[in-house]
Amino acid sequence: TKKDLKQITSHLLDMLVSKKVSGQGRDQALNLLNKNVPRKDLAIHDNSRTIYVVDNGLRKILKVVGQVPDLPSCLPLTDNTRMLASILINKLYDDLRCDPERDHFRKICEEYITHPDPALAVEGLAYLTLDADVKDDFVQDIPALQAMFELAKASVEESGLTTNLRKGSAGSQTHRDWIPVFPLALLLTPV
Repeated sequence: TKKDLKQITSHLLDMLVSKKVSGQGRDQALNLLNKNVPRKDLAIHDNSRTIYVVDNGLRKILKVVGQVPDLPSCLPLTDNTRMLASILINKLYDDLRCDPERDHFRKICEEYITHPDPALAVEGLAYLTLDADVKDDFVQDIPALQAMFELAKASVEESGLTTNLRKGSAGSQTHRDWIPVFPLALLLTPV
């Protein structure tokens, strides 16, 4: 029944972001979603399975695509996991029938990309800035530097660190309050 299919689809989507699932298990969940969610025949007007996955799982699929294998917080992956997730995103988009559906899809993607978890973004930037070649290229990329400074500024302001520093109570801050500044220090450190 439709209710059973939604429940199975929900479980498959949950598997995508679970640390308990192996890379092979994640790949199998992606394969099942790729084979069973998008319509095989676009002449069939019912794309409700795709709409359900976009509404309830697109952020989870994007999380898989955005994994950085060398980071400690990375989900277990195989060499194919991110490719399979990318294929699913493409198939879901192709299965949308009208501009409002596509606009909703794009909006979810934009929100995910523009509001990543700052700790993960900073962790990735900190990791990348340890590589001398990446560091040299990065310091010459003015838009990327500006984005990093804005991220650090927003994180510091959000944490209240600037207010507390003015009040002289910086000792009450946790180490996580200083994390956004760490990649900036790495960039400024000679290799």
